[in-house]
Amino acid sequence: MEVTQAAPIGLFALMFAAGSSALLGLKNGHVRYKVAVFMAACGVLVAPIGVWLTRFLPTNLLSILFSSLLLYVAWNTWREPALTQSYSDNANALPCQINPATSKLFWTAPCTAGLGLTGSVAGLLSGFLGVGGGFVIVPALRKLSNFDMETIIATSLAIIALVSASGFLSYVAHSNINWQIALPFGVSTLISMLICQLFTKKYQLRSIVVVLQL
Repeated sequence: MEVTQAAPIGLFALMFAAGSSALLGLKNGHVRYKVAVFMAACGVLVAPIGVWLTRFLPTNLLSILFSSLLLYVAWNTWREPALTQSYSDNANALPCQINPATSKLFWTAPCTAGLGLTGSVAGLLSGFLGVGGGFVIVPALRKLSNFDMETIIATSLAIIALVSASGFLSYVAHSNINWQIALPFGVSTLISMLICQLFTKKYQLRSIVVVLQL
């Protein structure tokens, strides 16, 4: 399959896998839903541009770009600090701060701009290469906010589910989807994610992070 044929199938599977975990995070109170909706809205607006760009690039170049992206993600993951560590030692300097008294986010201009830009980049890559953008969203939230890791993971999954849905629908509007491959691929991905959620909290977190990196 060409990249333009495989991308919507990947988004279809990711939409359900990330969505199921995001719903679990929402149930447990870990999703910052206003942040997720805002970032996803930015991504949804940009995702069709990524789909549109695929029309002008040859398949070989798209494959090279996708392979390069995978290498970048692998290298970035290898050299990252542990997930439980913060990128910044000075949490008070981060632009997105949660008020400990009210548990609400201070929507400052730098915070809003950073979250909007991150959502837009994730949306562009989602439409362009059929990826969820977790490798952009997770590090960005760690750099921008004082969210704990559970909140970052759950919020990122909610954003990925919404952006993936947008990218998938953009492909549906402009191309034919091979449902004989998409349906079993999507269902099996969803089942594996649900199985992962049966493990302990430690193993569940690691399994979700694997999906996020895609």
